[in-house]
Amino acid sequence: MSGAERDINRRQDRSTPPPARSQVTAAASRWKVFLLCMLSVGGYTVIHAAIEWWPIAYLCLVPWVLAVVRAQRARWMYFCSWLFGFVFYILNLYWMWDVTAAGAVALALFQSIHFPIMAWPLRHMRRERGWPLYLLLPPVWVAGELSRATSLSGFPWFFLSHSHYRVLPMIQISDLVGAYGLSFVIAAVNGLAAEMLVRTRPAPRLFRPAVIAGCVMCVALVCAALGYGHYRLGQDSMRVGPLVAAVQGNHPSEVIPRPDSPGPQEKFALYDTLVAQVRTNDPDLFVLPETPWYMILNKSYWHDPPGRPPEDAWWSKKCHDYFARLAASQGAYVVVGAISEEVRPTQVYPTRERFNSAFVFAPGSDDAQRYDKVHLVPFGESVPFRGGRLHFLYRWLNDITPWGASGIEYSSTPGREFKVFEMTPKSQPRRRYRFGIPICYEDVMPYVSRRFVLGPEGSKQADFLLNISNDGWFHWGFELTQHLAASVFRAVENRVGVARAVNTGISAIINPDGRVVRMVQVDGRTRGEGIVGSVVGPLMTDSRLTLYTRTGDVFAVGCCLIAGMMLADAMLARWVAVTRRNPSNRTGHATAEKG
Repeated sequence: MSGAERDINRRQDRSTPPPARSQVTAAASRWKVFLLCMLSVGGYTVIHAAIEWWPIAYLCLVPWVLAVVRAQRARWMYFCSWLFGFVFYILNLYWMWDVTAAGAVALALFQSIHFPIMAWPLRHMRRERGWPLYLLLPPVWVAGELSRATSLSGFPWFFLSHSHYRVLPMIQISDLVGAYGLSFVIAAVNGLAAEMLVRTRPAPRLFRPAVIAGCVMCVALVCAALGYGHYRLGQDSMRVGPLVAAVQGNHPSEVIPRPDSPGPQEKFALYDTLVAQVRTNDPDLFVLPETPWYMILNKSYWHDPPGRPPEDAWWSKKCHDYFARLAASQGAYVVVGAISEEVRPTQVYPTRERFNSAFVFAPGSDDAQRYDKVHLVPFGESVPFRGGRLHFLYRWLNDITPWGASGIEYSSTPGREFKVFEMTPKSQPRRRYRFGIPICYEDVMPYVSRRFVLGPEGSKQADFLLNISNDGWFHWGFELTQHLAASVFRAVENRVGVARAVNTGISAIINPDGRVVRMVQVDGRTRGEGIVGSVVGPLMTDSRLTLYTRTGDVFAVGCCLIAGMMLADAMLARWVAVTRRNPSNRTGHATAEKG
């Protein structure tokens, strides 16, 4: 074969599409792709707090999907997809800016990487394989949510499903497949709407068999979710549990405290007043937030004299004795968050370890049980590479954080077990309850609540959860409502009641069906300055052990496998295309020509 003939064949290979390719007409220009992605930024923003226009969730991804499959230039589309994620996170993580603007930008940069990765299999499978978007988008989107929720410690925030935390019938499927299941349903409707707008042949769009099949599938998914939700809500499975009093102060947290910021003793006085006000309700359980004021509560702290300032030991003992007396005088249990510090004399480094802990004071006991937080927030609670040969990286990273800039090593040590506590309430002396205490963002992580609830033999070992948190770092932004929305899904996924005690809010009581029955509010407001008070009510329990508690994120992992196969097909097709364009990659070509 001559060189001219090879050039002609090569040009024919490039111009002839594969037989399976489905032509997508009405290709979008650069500006249209950019505007479509920005339109999805707006739609994806308004479905979350504080606007909460949840019906928009069923259409908010359509502009982005259209940009993905119709873009003329693939590279520009991938850039705009990344920009979709980056702009969305920068706008909606504004509540992190006061704490760490650099951290907000870094988180937005990392999370936005998922969007062009999701775009690749969507574009390939729609344009090259001709698969309908209502089959492609749900597993790809759920895979993206799972990846965002687990990679680099995870940030399971801004799920499609979180927009529906007030839509009780729809969120009940979470006890089968987690919050990811509802995201799957919503994404399927988005995919159907996009498929109806992508023209692939001159026939009327609404009468194509693929569109009719998509309508049937999406209607079936939505009806199945609604039907299951109404069925679950109609079951009489909840029972009245212990009476709980969740107490909420309102003290914004600062990296560098302001001169007028109240100190530990002023905060102590406020909480003492709030506790005194709810004593008349005679609760079985008092719950205070994560570190309502600075204190180290473990007894070994003041029994360990070397290098310990006397005033620190005095304050620690005073706070410990206060909670022990409260439990004894009220015949109630007291849960509060504080710091624990342990001496490790046999360790070379560190010789002291700090833990973010939840303490449980029981009536009739002069000491407290304790749970040490297992899932620490990177950089917020623990700087990476503290141990091992990369310790020099830890030193550098610690120095550039807002809290470690002065050389302070603030990193906590993660706990080793998800500890479950027991209580016998005075209002129900013949009943025994078990509960776990996810601290702060642990209740955002689905696996944490599940580990608390699921017993070692596959039984249900926790009747309810107590979430103690300090959202004062984010002042009074919409993070408070978004955090509450995530807690609602933990209640439904595991069918447990949840009581939240949160500095600055939103402190609340949530039923096992996800209904928020009580919140701390002042003049109808749940967020803002001056929202101080308590919420008192019974914690409802549910004996049902859910499929999600037993199996975890199996459904979401299955979606990841499907999306992974799509991505592998796209990578293989890309490799084949590159090989066909580059004759030097064809093995044996020269040998065959000589023969």
